[in-house]
Amino acid sequence: MVKQSCGQRYQEEIGCGGAVPHWRGICFAAVLAGLLSLAGCGRPTADYSTLGLVDVSGAVTMAGTPLAGVTVVFEAENGQFSSGVTDSAGRYVLRVDSDKAGVTPGEKVVRVTSRGLSEDWGEEAESEESGGPPPEKIPARYNRNSKLRIVVPSDQYDIELTETTGS
Repeated sequence: MVKQSCGQRYQEEIGCGGAVPHWRGICFAAVLAGLLSLAGCGRPTADYSTLGLVDVSGAVTMAGTPLAGVTVVFEAENGQFSSGVTDSAGRYVLRVDSDKAGVTPGEKVVRVTSRGLSEDWGEEAESEESGGPPPEKIPARYNRNSKLRIVVPSDQYDIELTETTGS
């Protein structure tokens, strides 16, 4: 009597002639797909429903001229902020993050900067030649020393800056 392995007996019993049954591959793919869906494929999504976000958009001008490519920030006392960058017409839309537009309600400090989001809000930094950011083109009174305030929601979100240099 010739001894058979379990695999050989299985093949003889189901009559597959040594080939792996097709349904086993299908089952494996289905189980793998199920496990991947349970594990989640992608980043988690935030729950914005409790924030009470308000849509905020407006325009930024200096001496009546639209400012393109400047960053507008509405910052709460606790440091939470929403930001946006102006288009060629000086228009902006504030976003709480890259996925969601809006601003939380309440009093905000309004900051406008030509250097993008930064913790130094327009402080002098290394020169552009040495790898630092470009110099701030907006006066400090509109960014690091901003006294501009707004309470969200509001009827008006347009920002008129009155000078191009100085504090």
